[in-house]
Amino acid sequence: MTEMQLRQLFEAFGIVELVQLPLNLETGQCKGFGFVQFTQLENAKAAQSALNGKLEIAVRTIKVSSVKEHGGQQDGEGGLVLN
Repeated sequence: MTEMQLRQLFEAFGIVELVQLPLNLETGQCKGFGFVQFTQLENAKAAQSALNGKLEIAVRTIKVSSVKEHGGQQDGEGGLVLN
């Protein structure tokens, strides 16, 4: 799945500011996690509620959690971690 495809999927829940799928520099393959940043926290919560444990990418069920759950900061914006 590409960053553009992820953006389109998550835009159903609100305005997405940022989508990142970090790549392994040696292989060029995705490292197996990603980030989605919404402009509004409530949109991130809606996406998390709807997709956590229900999103499948490359035959793998993806956990969708907030950045805050991973020790990050969330100042009114909705950051999600996909892993």
